[in-house]
Amino acid sequence: MNNFNSKKPLECYIDSTHKPYSRKKKDGGYRSCWFNHPDIPGAKLCGLCYQKLKNPPKYTDEERKKIRSKRFTENNPAKLPKVRASIRRRQMGLGNSFAGRTHSEETRKIQKEKVSGPKNSNYGITRKGTESAEKQSLTMIKKNTRGEIIHNQLKGPDHPNFGNKRAPEIGRKISKALTDKPKSDKHKKNLAIAAVNQLPPKKSDNDNEKRCEKLLQDMGVEYFKQDNFPPLFSLQIRGMGTRPDFLVMGKIVLFADGDYVHGNSNDHKDPYKKGKITKGYDLSKKLRGGITVKEKHEKDNAINTKLSNFGFIPLRLWDSDIAYDNKKCIKKIQHAIDSLT
Repeated sequence: MNNFNSKKPLECYIDSTHKPYSRKKKDGGYRSCWFNHPDIPGAKLCGLCYQKLKNPPKYTDEERKKIRSKRFTENNPAKLPKVRASIRRRQMGLGNSFAGRTHSEETRKIQKEKVSGPKNSNYGITRKGTESAEKQSLTMIKKNTRGEIIHNQLKGPDHPNFGNKRAPEIGRKISKALTDKPKSDKHKKNLAIAAVNQLPPKKSDNDNEKRCEKLLQDMGVEYFKQDNFPPLFSLQIRGMGTRPDFLVMGKIVLFADGDYVHGNSNDHKDPYKKGKITKGYDLSKKLRGGITVKEKHEKDNAINTKLSNFGFIPLRLWDSDIAYDNKKCIKKIQHAIDSLT
């Protein structure tokens, strides 16, 4: 190591921006310390360049940068849950240096211009169907399967849009998007399973159905109502164009038929007219919906035949008999139960 105090300032031969070491003098001042270049006479080196030249590093700056980056990525302490929670706490609320501050309109405009249109690196690129999109989709499916994703979607009255009608244009867009959309095999399978488990639409019981249910309760027999039919039975009666009122003992399909709706051809007491005697309806009389009594009977008989083919026992009771002739109804029900054994 040589010391020089010439009038011309010395410079590092490898990098002129480097400064020399400074050593403190006995009188309190400082002096610059330069090193002679080992191969070039008269050339001076700063301490840093001299050490690199005498003891060349094992890796270049670029290689060292990659190694450090890889090592930090694999052993990043910020990935630890406790460290992440600590960092998050420090950056929340007033602890964040940007708390309460907002970008000015000018800054927002500049940021928008930097990533808008063709300047955006993803401009014109559709992720749908790409390898990255499929990879992300598989990752989300795996996380959802493992229970790592928690769905906190609000439903019912808790949802902020509960009770709000959807805008007409939104409904049209959804309808257009779903029209003629092909269903996957998995989707079709799920629809089939849902159809099997779907129950018939529930309707409120009329007075006569309530009387019929009271009759079944007094007899102490097992029965199902429309709103709790077994899923298999619901599937079997689907497409028959009928909706039984009760399923008794798992095999007897009981209908509480209205005298007018189903065309009772016998004279009967009308329970909806305080027991007034009503003459039996002629086969040519038109009922509700423009259908004649004869056509209604044929339709009911066809439904009875379909139910019999499925192994059920169809049983029809008139409203007037349920209201004013319980013994006759109990006798019919008991006869159907006895035929099961």
